Amino acid sequence: MLQQFINALVNRIKSNKIFRFTIIILVGLLIVSFISRTIILKMVIKNISSKIDTRYNAYLAITDADFSGLFTIHLNRISLCSKNSDDTLVKIKDLFISMRILPLLLAKLKPESLLIDSLTINFIKKDSIDNFRFLLRKKQTADNENDSEQVMNYAERFNIFLEAIFNKIPEHFRLTNFNLSVTDSAYFAMHIKQFEIINHTFKTNIKIDESPANAGIMLEGKIDPSNKMAGIKIYSPDTSKVRIPFVLNKWNLRFAFDTLQFHLTNTSLADNILSLDGFSSVNDLVLNQPKISTSDVTMNFGEINYHVKIGEDYYELDSSTNVTYNKLTFNPYIKLRPKPTPQLELRIHKNWFTSQDLFESLPGGLFNNLQGIQTNGELAFYFDFSVDTSVPDSLEFNADLKRKQFRIVHYGAGNLAKMNDNFEYTAYEKDVPVKTWTIGYPDPSFISLDKIPLQLQYSVMTSEDGGFFQHRGFYIDAFKESIATDIKQKRFARGGSTISMQLVKNVFLKRNKTVARKLEEMLIVWLIENNAITTKERMFEVYLNIIEWAPGIYGINDAAKFYFNKKPAQLTLSECIFLTSLIPRPKGFKYQFENGHLRAHLADYYRLVSNKMLRKGWISERDTVKLIPDVELKGPALQFLKKDVMQVDTTNESPFIFE
Repeated sequence: MLQQFINALVNRIKSNKIFRFTIIILVGLLIVSFISRTIILKMVIKNISSKIDTRYNAYLAITDADFSGLFTIHLNRISLCSKNSDDTLVKIKDLFISMRILPLLLAKLKPESLLIDSLTINFIKKDSIDNFRFLLRKKQTADNENDSEQVMNYAERFNIFLEAIFNKIPEHFRLTNFNLSVTDSAYFAMHIKQFEIINHTFKTNIKIDESPANAGIMLEGKIDPSNKMAGIKIYSPDTSKVRIPFVLNKWNLRFAFDTLQFHLTNTSLADNILSLDGFSSVNDLVLNQPKISTSDVTMNFGEINYHVKIGEDYYELDSSTNVTYNKLTFNPYIKLRPKPTPQLELRIHKNWFTSQDLFESLPGGLFNNLQGIQTNGELAFYFDFSVDTSVPDSLEFNADLKRKQFRIVHYGAGNLAKMNDNFEYTAYEKDVPVKTWTIGYPDPSFISLDKIPLQLQYSVMTSEDGGFFQHRGFYIDAFKESIATDIKQKRFARGGSTISMQLVKNVFLKRNKTVARKLEEMLIVWLIENNAITTKERMFEVYLNIIEWAPGIYGINDAAKFYFNKKPAQLTLSECIFLTSLIPRPKGFKYQFENGHLRAHLADYYRLVSNKMLRKGWISERDTVKLIPDVELKGPALQFLKKDVMQVDTTNESPFIFE
């Protein structure tokens, strides 16, 4: 068959002069190209170097460039360096690229093999100077258009990115003697002796210089360019855990695990929507970061089978996504539209499940008071959140943990019922205990709720939690207003804590401000409030007897003596409102005075609190007739006021939060 084809081609050449002439020209061009290919290669390299110089203000140097064989390019001693730094970013001893003939004839540069020997990458930052930021420079458009004015098609761009990755992966890839280092406020270095992709699979050992106790990290996986599939697995070569390097010294974060996997199993583009499917899992995860928790946070197993959609202007985690966390499974929905202003939608609906599964799935180190808790019954969880940051007041927020025949069989490590009886309470100052006393009789500083004037109780509830006796620990509207305010001011300007949450924080938890403490606080509040473990009246009584009213002054009994040399029952409405104003900032009572009188901005606070109390029927019009925003200090506080030991805060803005 082949011989017949050759004979036919020879006969065609002999009989057709034009065809013969064309073949001669093509052969001649191939010969000329072959002879001058090195010259062409160096011209291409020069052009690339010039573009890098223009766009990045950097040097790309290649000592020698030539061909090895017919279609293999050999580049020797490559280096990349910013003109603003003396530290070279990238060095390569030898690089061999073998091109596939057919794609090359079709002007498609798809390498058949890529071999890199002695690749060194050094990221260096010294003060404000570094050797890598030049790569992050944005490409200037011809008409200098702003990025915000350009059309952002995320599906198209991400698909191009995936195509570029998969299409440029050669059939055979080998990297030898790879070294990577990062020198900043922290130092990190890694070494790979050899990394090779054969038949779409790879496996290698990564040595980490930062962690001498860690023998290394095993990395294995599979890349299938034709089907656009990829998978990676990270684990330890011995029985120790894998510790992610650099993050400990850089962000004080310890991140360790037994096995981590990530897989992309399917990609498809249809109707301008890019769909990505796959799964990821982690075993025996350990996290430790001071802002998360003061101890290790542990998780036995977590897995996500994800279905991601990328549209023209949005990213979406579809609700068909399945998340498994220890014994819990749920289907989250997340949608983000970044421009023109960020819009976020988040939804999690978890129908009825065995309540004990929740408490046995809680990560270790986050819920210390609830370790060992035993429950019966069922729970259901619903969370809905959406916001357009350009219209913060449009924010939607709703959350609910429902119960069915739920009851607590055993409290576990923390006695959630301890407020029902007399108990020892310790006040802390920056995690250091400063005072311990008994909440209840026979402690002389304790005062029962019926001996605390209603005007003070109403004033405190008006300012701190107007719906305390109606809600079950949480005030959703307060959360919504708090988040909307934070978005408007682009900072954490307002909290949404109820009296129940403040009380639990003080009685059951440490004072450290961590994510763990907040999560545990919310769950304990839900348990106490929804199971009537402690009555509202007792909770409010404890609250007024333990909160700080001045530096080192705890409880309303001592506060009344400190400021006015009175018993709580003798306080006037004006004095009650003044004391209430101190709850958010008890250590700064002197800041509220100027020349012995309350500062002018407190008049607004008095007016707001008294009007709210009046509308609720907690006070009468007659109570407000003689109400003035001023008080006369008669207790020890007067001596503090006379001593010029604090700087006076000159702000005219009220720091108080109204719920």
